[in-house]
Amino acid sequence: MRLSYLLTQNDRRPAIRGTIVRLRGITALPSDQWEICLAGASTSTLKYLRGEFPTTRIVQGSKLSAVSGRYVIPLGQDTFPADGLTITSMISHLDASAETGAIVGKTAGGASPPALPTLVKFGASALRKSLLERIGGLSPFHGPAADYDLTFRILSAGSRIDHRADIIFQSPASEQKAPGVREIADLLSIARLFLPDHLSRIYWKDWTTKYQALAADAGRKRDGHLAILLARLRSITQYIVAPPPASPEVIESIFGLRRHAAMIGDWARRGSVWRVTLADFSDNLWATYNACRSSGLQIRCIADNNKAFENLSYRDLPIVTAARAFEGGGIDGVILTGTDPSTIGANFKSVRNHFHGPILRLCQTPREATHAQAVAA
Repeated sequence: MRLSYLLTQNDRRPAIRGTIVRLRGITALPSDQWEICLAGASTSTLKYLRGEFPTTRIVQGSKLSAVSGRYVIPLGQDTFPADGLTITSMISHLDASAETGAIVGKTAGGASPPALPTLVKFGASALRKSLLERIGGLSPFHGPAADYDLTFRILSAGSRIDHRADIIFQSPASEQKAPGVREIADLLSIARLFLPDHLSRIYWKDWTTKYQALAADAGRKRDGHLAILLARLRSITQYIVAPPPASPEVIESIFGLRRHAAMIGDWARRGSVWRVTLADFSDNLWATYNACRSSGLQIRCIADNNKAFENLSYRDLPIVTAARAFEGGGIDGVILTGTDPSTIGANFKSVRNHFHGPILRLCQTPREATHAQAVAA
């Protein structure tokens, strides 16, 4: 069997039925070459759906052993391949490249992109089942942590992650929600599981500051505190049984610490830049901050218009709106640290309203195909 869709939706028949109708309409494979695996559906729902769609193979189970396809596309609530071209392109890409363990498409509509452009995106990726079996299956984490977890394990296994902006996954527009207790705790667990001690402490602190502020702004300050407590309790077990941290090559592939330093150093030299403002409190702000320090740049502040970050500071640097960031002048250049292609343009315009000097975009909109380098296990 060529392809398995793994639906992780809750046991809601109308939603699951709508997804199956959509997938039947766009999957250009013989009926015996693809299947739908229901991870969260009850036996009664499975029986109902098999009666509704007798020519489609529908199976039940949340374990990887229930999946028969060579390739697996996990889909969450209201996330769909945009059309049949998405499916055929993913299968063709994996068929043509044995070194590729996962192919990641672009998200459109209401779906959020991955936290970093180097990550797998749950709900917008196709993965080899053989690789998933080798690395221990899909992620037990939720939210952005699931993307980090899979990416670390795939790259550590020596496989490759390919990103293609011409492969589109679509979801309805919806209001972005602040992360909950489990999502924040899971993200902090990633820092403990995969990063060496010095980086683990750095990203734990950065992500704690950011996501506690987002939770508080959403009226869920208590969730932020509970998430930190849960993550600390988990870290006791992780300290005892956790595997060795990821290799420097894997960490570089994901966070680009050396790449940031090279880009920023070259940009600063060419533009005679010394005093800078960093724009956007991104998940990987440390890479930019550290690169500026290693290049001898003087950082004035962090510019971010999100009201959740008002009155916060990042490593003794105030976080202020773009309008305040340039009061008094004295800035030679601005570095946009954001990684979401859908917001880079707006962030650039916001900065340009107040600053007309050199601006470095660390995360450009992806080209048609970009590749994360394979690293040895």
